Amino acid sequence: LYVPSSAANKKDVPVIFSLHGRQDKGADPNNTDAPKFQSVADSKGVIVVYPEGQKINNSNDYGWDATGEENADTKFIQALVKEIQTKYASQNSSNGNISVDPTRFYLCGFSMGGMMTYACAKVLNGTFAAYGSCGGFPLNEFHLNLATKQPIPFIHMHGSSDNMLGIKHLQMPCFKLTERQ
Repeated sequence: LYVPSSAANKKDVPVIFSLHGRQDKGADPNNTDAPKFQSVADSKGVIVVYPEGQKINNSNDYGWDATGEENADTKFIQALVKEIQTKYASQNSSNGNISVDPTRFYLCGFSMGGMMTYACAKVLNGTFAAYGSCGGFPLNEFHLNLATKQPIPFIHMHGSSDNMLGIKHLQMPCFKLTERQ
């Protein structure tokens, strides 16, 4: 949890969840494999959450169960949302006199974190105001059934030179792919 000093004594502070990819650094905010928001947090007074995915087998890698079904990881993220909403429900001295706006929680991720972002958009629809995936795509075939009660504000960014999770994997009928140079 990164709470910048610029958020102190503020009401209705937004919260950004940043999910790391599958790598060996977990939730380290200095990790080069996760979207960075410290400069935005510092300048705009935004709280940033860097949750750590589960350790994968006996490796040093940490990742997400991004199947698009409710599972331990989606429940973990939901529990973090509730914990932050409770802790920062109103301004008080124990939380830096900060209150958050539950309608301004955002979720994004890189690579496997982007895959988990898709999973959360389906499973936790209504929990976050918007979602963003960078270099991740929906796993399995759950992307064929993304129907939800509400429209999902979502942005997807993907490099055309990505050799690991290439843009060719994004064969979804709801996407209009455009390239920018």
